[in-house]
Amino acid sequence: MTTGSGPLRRAGGQLLGARKVQEDGHGFIDGATLDPAGRHPVVIVADGMGGHVGGEMASRLAVRAFIEAYGLDGAPAGRLRAALDAANRAIDDAVSENLSLDGMGATLVAAAVTTDGVEWISVGDSPLYLHRGGRLKRLNEDHSMAPIIEALRESDPAAASGLNPNELRSALVGFAIRKVDASPMPELLLPGDLVVAATDGLNTLTVEETASIISDRRGDGPEAVTKALLAAVAARAVPTQDNATVAIIEMADGPS
Repeated sequence: MTTGSGPLRRAGGQLLGARKVQEDGHGFIDGATLDPAGRHPVVIVADGMGGHVGGEMASRLAVRAFIEAYGLDGAPAGRLRAALDAANRAIDDAVSENLSLDGMGATLVAAAVTTDGVEWISVGDSPLYLHRGGRLKRLNEDHSMAPIIEALRESDPAAASGLNPNELRSALVGFAIRKVDASPMPELLLPGDLVVAATDGLNTLTVEETASIISDRRGDGPEAVTKALLAAVAARAVPTQDNATVAIIEMADGPS
């Protein structure tokens, strides 16, 4: 359902795909203002791993801990990092209490929207996009092996062919996080922009296809965009389709 207050609307949705359990999680922090030092809108998406029980639990714990830890004080960059660390600790605590969950973890991407722009933090391969003027720009780093393979294709194709593009180089698994991507500075937002967080299940669509669908349904609001993207993924009927989650925050076209 699309909801919002002030100048922003937001929506989120999920697709089970070919999986038996939904291992993705997502959530929002609703902000009364866009004040960087106050309660502003935040979107969080996590993709769990570690088997049916572990994956579902890891994503749920990570999103909940992140929301609870984000707080009201300080600049967004520090709050994003503190909340990420809290999400990682929540997974560690759960594994410590139940060793059968050893190996569970989650990717996580979160974006805060303020008058300064959008700031983010992410671990793993869940993408964060900015849609503007019909184009889709990825904001965060991909911590899967896919970028490494792409870089090797010309220089060492044999090495590239032996790598798994889905292997993660970083994830929240309870101990030291190997790689964290954080915005070096806020990315300026303009009226009509959409901030789109997703799990890698959306990658069934190409970036160009995703951008086109968003552009086609943009005028109907973020809920319509979310439904259209997930419907397009489902329509591909990929036998191994992963869970897919899309969560959007929309900047208003003008004063509300």
